[in-house]
Amino acid sequence: MPAPSRVPVPGTLFIKAYAWNRWRTLARQDAVEAQRQELLKLVRRAERTRFGSDHRFHSIGNVANYQVQVPLRTYNQHWDEYWKDSFPRLQDCTWPGLIPYYAVSSGTSSGKVKYIPCSMDMVRSNKRAALDIFVHHLRNRPNSRVFDGKSFVLGGSTDLKEQAPGIYSGDISGIAAQNVPWWIRRWYFPPASLTFITDWEEKIERLAPLALQEDIRFMSGAPGWMTLLLEKLAALKGEGKRIKDVFPKLELITHGGVSLNPYRKRFEAMLEGSRAEMREVYPASEGFVAIADRGPQQGLRLIADNGLFYEFVPVEEIGRERPTRHWLGTVETGVDYAIVLTTCAGLWSYVVGDVVRFVDKTPPRLLITGRTSYMLSSFGEHISGELLETWCWRRRRRSAPR
Repeated sequence: MPAPSRVPVPGTLFIKAYAWNRWRTLARQDAVEAQRQELLKLVRRAERTRFGSDHRFHSIGNVANYQVQVPLRTYNQHWDEYWKDSFPRLQDCTWPGLIPYYAVSSGTSSGKVKYIPCSMDMVRSNKRAALDIFVHHLRNRPNSRVFDGKSFVLGGSTDLKEQAPGIYSGDISGIAAQNVPWWIRRWYFPPASLTFITDWEEKIERLAPLALQEDIRFMSGAPGWMTLLLEKLAALKGEGKRIKDVFPKLELITHGGVSLNPYRKRFEAMLEGSRAEMREVYPASEGFVAIADRGPQQGLRLIADNGLFYEFVPVEEIGRERPTRHWLGTVETGVDYAIVLTTCAGLWSYVVGDVVRFVDKTPPRLLITGRTSYMLSSFGEHISGELLETWCWRRRRRSAPR
């Protein structure tokens, strides 16, 4: 009896065709020129906003003009000078149109909640960046069958709060979930009814038994929570402590938000014998910055053409009145820089709080080497990796047999 033919899942052929076209674009891309054009596009789009008028965007014709006319700003400066009085209805303020979403972050030492504007342009930017993950995966594995099963996205709560009619706030992963195309939803796990859970322990307890019933081919999340989930799955499965025993057809694991280093040995032990590859990503609530296009710890490729313009300030100059502001055309490898973002959601030379170091310039690849403050990732990670590791250790101690 002949084997049944393999029928492509709707959308698979589109994604694969997109991936090969995108890869050809990236292979010939001049990232410095892409960044120059990206900045000018952002400036032209925002010329008629209040911010654009205040900073004479109409007269900006190059990177040097921009850096003279637009100073570095923190979140508090954006908030106090431009957002506070009109929040939550930011209309033509720092970005044209009405801001429909805010990514909520409580990741500051003061505990103060941040509301990071997220425009529809940013929603589209994040979608394109997410597709780039599969671009790099399919380039590495042309015969991939990652789309033949489910994608397990271990993110924050998708429950959004309505701040005003038609304006919502919540985890960036919740904003992304609200805008997933219908034809992609069939690949998604968990079911929508469980994505609203805010308590991480409850979420893992509820999701683990259901996940064992699924053919999971792709997983993404913050390392600490994925480690706990996989350990829970292995315990329920009762067949070893490795990923291959839980999800034998798993192909791809993406991680980001906090460093993998506190969990690396446990991950490597669990990955033994698995065909899954790990790919680090750098998604922040301010924008999706970079994706690993090579092996672990070999650098993340900066996304140069997707609605973000990057600046880099030497760490030792942070706090100076006029720090040196590099961009992709002037950075050097081996130097620790504080990363600064200008985005298609109306952040202008915004000091994110992360420290990066370039390992390559053509194409640009970087490592995340530290933080000047906490970062909110697209996986709903609101605490530092060190704190999470301490929490995991205490939890294992409490549950260990005596």
